[in-house]
Amino acid sequence: MATPNLGALVVTLLLVLYGLYFVAAGRLATPELMAETSLIPTDSLDYAQGAEELSATGTPPIELLTGGLNWLSIPLAFRYFQDLGGFGPMAFVLINGACLYVWLSGAAALFGLYEPFRSLSCVLSVAAAPFLFGWMLAPNKELPTAAALILILRQIQNDRTGRVFVLSIFTALFKYQILIAALLYVFGRRLRHRRTLTLVGVSLVLPFLLPLIDALSITNFLENQENQVNSGAIFAALDQINAWPFGFVLVAPLRIAANIFAGLIPLRVFAYSEAADLLASLTSFTLGSLAILCLLKALTGRTLQRQLRNTSNCGYFLFCVALAFSLVPFLQVRYYWWAIPLMVGYLLRETLIPKGMGVQTADHTAAIT
Repeated sequence: MATPNLGALVVTLLLVLYGLYFVAAGRLATPELMAETSLIPTDSLDYAQGAEELSATGTPPIELLTGGLNWLSIPLAFRYFQDLGGFGPMAFVLINGACLYVWLSGAAALFGLYEPFRSLSCVLSVAAAPFLFGWMLAPNKELPTAAALILILRQIQNDRTGRVFVLSIFTALFKYQILIAALLYVFGRRLRHRRTLTLVGVSLVLPFLLPLIDALSITNFLENQENQVNSGAIFAALDQINAWPFGFVLVAPLRIAANIFAGLIPLRVFAYSEAADLLASLTSFTLGSLAILCLLKALTGRTLQRQLRNTSNCGYFLFCVALAFSLVPFLQVRYYWWAIPLMVGYLLRETLIPKGMGVQTADHTAAIT
């Protein structure tokens, strides 16, 4: 990632200018004005609103370390910039832009995509992520998480395990599942049959954790979330299977597959009146489509058969990420949206890169499907 990526830079500048237009027009000055744009996701509105109410003062350190920072980090950062002189909206447009550049350029570097093909990968990646138009405007956890994950993959590619762990601790401020994935990776990276052993280990430990950690229960999730989950009964049934030894072996792929295919239902794209919901549905649709295309490419190109026998460290980490996110009671397709540049790069690489110029880790992106 030392070499500047022209395609990522152009795409980033265009989206930053787009965000700064909203800042200059005063449409992001307050959470109420943000809501009137109808482009900004509900979570981002909550972070902006929470900046006026939340404070880490008085919060027990143990609560901060066990997940509190996951909810406080973004609102507190937004409040910090607001206290400097109302710079919160502008600061986050610039922060989001920096994260977007790292995300896109890092994915291109990971695959060894050379200009001008990097540019095509960046453009296609952005075209596949309509939700970016909302996330660029407001505080969110998705863009920092995406940038950090790409940085982690680059450190894994260079076999710098210590940096992987440090970056995963930082990423836990936004998505604590990444720290879980990193722990699985660090403890399992030198084992033989590490994917099988990791899956079996999580499946055996999970029944003991379910009664102790409410966050792993779909029932607790439905009681504490305002959004309505139509498939709540199905996920409650999956929770029961999770409580059995080796139940997670069945539940994890079912959760991933169910949400990918649910995102492909065309009627969902036309079922929303709010722009933010429409962008979410479009992102879900394109992400699911890319995942299926990657799987088909892996099957037809015999990539999957090769990976069943051997996997790179990057592929194993992506496997650990999939397991960690599958612990979430209600898995949403947007949890994997950061993988869009990886999938686009995987689909483009063999047709655009001269033989011998790519990196071996690229083929292992099939793991994210």
